Amino acid sequence: MAVNNLPLFSGKPSVQWNTTALTTANTGYDGTGAGSQLIFAADATYGSYIDRILVQPLGTLSATTIRIFLNDGNGTAASNFTLMYQLEVPAYTSSNTDAMADLVIVPEDGQIPPGSKLYATTTVAQAAGLQVTVIGGHYIKNAS
Repeated sequence: MAVNNLPLFSGKPSVQWNTTALTTANTGYDGTGAGSQLIFAADATYGSYIDRILVQPLGTLSATTIRIFLNDGNGTAASNFTLMYQLEVPAYTSSNTDAMADLVIVPEDGQIPPGSKLYATTTVAQAAGLQVTVIGGHYIKNAS
């Protein structure tokens, strides 16, 4: 059996998020349509690793479900997406003295193929919206 003498390491930290709050309802299970927002783009050469996905309210929320989709990087048709994670988000009244509990998705195996992307949707329209932040890293090849 051949030995991998140039292993990949998560060498470049990467923190990415949706640049516009998730506010538009999207009840689909295919990753397409209004409200589907890019939250993470993997390294094009070696891929990336996802450590965790954080969901934070940007104000008062209605109860909803956040869906996270993996996109293969080859287009935005339904056939390019697969549903990876769902997270139930409770209703929340915005407060400066009572923080909402952290909502975190911790992937069991967070490897993301080269050139692929993560998208997020909310199933219920939100006035203030949600921020989805992905914390991970891009793989690099060991040069030695």
